[in-house]
Amino acid sequence: MAAHPNLDRINYTNIGLMLGSAALACTLPFEMFLLAYAVLGPLHYLTQISWLHDRGFFTTGRHDWIPLAALGAVGFVAAYTTWLPWDGAPFAALGSGVVAAYVRNPIAKASALVAAVALAAPVMSWPPAGILFLFFLTTVVHVYVFTGVFILAGSMKAHSRSGYASFAVYVACGVALLLVQPAAAGYDPSPYTRANVAPFDELIDALTLLVPGRGEWPAVVAIGRFLAFAYTYHYLNWFSKTGIIRWHEMSRARMAVIGVVYAASLAVYAADYRLGLMALFFLSIAHVFLEFPLDARTIVDVATGMRRRAVT
Repeated sequence: MAAHPNLDRINYTNIGLMLGSAALACTLPFEMFLLAYAVLGPLHYLTQISWLHDRGFFTTGRHDWIPLAALGAVGFVAAYTTWLPWDGAPFAALGSGVVAAYVRNPIAKASALVAAVALAAPVMSWPPAGILFLFFLTTVVHVYVFTGVFILAGSMKAHSRSGYASFAVYVACGVALLLVQPAAAGYDPSPYTRANVAPFDELIDALTLLVPGRGEWPAVVAIGRFLAFAYTYHYLNWFSKTGIIRWHEMSRARMAVIGVVYAASLAVYAADYRLGLMALFFLSIAHVFLEFPLDARTIVDVATGMRRRAVT
């Protein structure tokens, strides 16, 4: 695979975006997180789903996306209603997505989906697994870990020093924002910010279990900085690599639909942030689930590349 002619420029631009995102996250962490989530997030969901669709969702079958999208709908119903008290959709989607990336036999795919649904409750009854699949998989793992894997995979394929440099800066920013916890007594989010961050309180509480600081205010603010950086750069990375990924290559009709839906999403968020979270929740979780086959393929590519380098 030939390297993009402007790869170094793109990588250095992304290093700048990483540093800029980290700097802004340090200034207004929770405000920046909410802004990125509402303004950049919906456009990312829409354009990525469009891009994945045009590439067959990186699965082996034409209709493999349907169970993943259906599990996204199940996740929405479980999150916002009492009709379906089952929180195993992320676990089932991950299992189904990994199988869909490599297995061609439709019976084996259906069996894997049934097994994943059946295993979700017993697996998630173990507290660490429950925390991983309930709080981290569709959030921190998706926006920070998988983004890092994609950066590393692209650098390995292109043998790009600038790509490796961007990966190092990316990891350093995330780790530093979590571990460096200066006094935060002077940071006082507005009532609007506090009210609209509340739906993410369980994620923040789960992160306090992993981050030094025992959940004290400096540690909570550090988590806010990390989330602001991770989400903002996750979105900016997608848009900055348009020339490589070429997600913008779509019909005018589809582009118009995306534009209308995006404008509507901005209007809803502006009117009521929590209503925007609910209205966009399905797109948010569906784009995560639909990406699982690509995530699986990319992780295997990275592992294979590392093994080959170790042998040589």
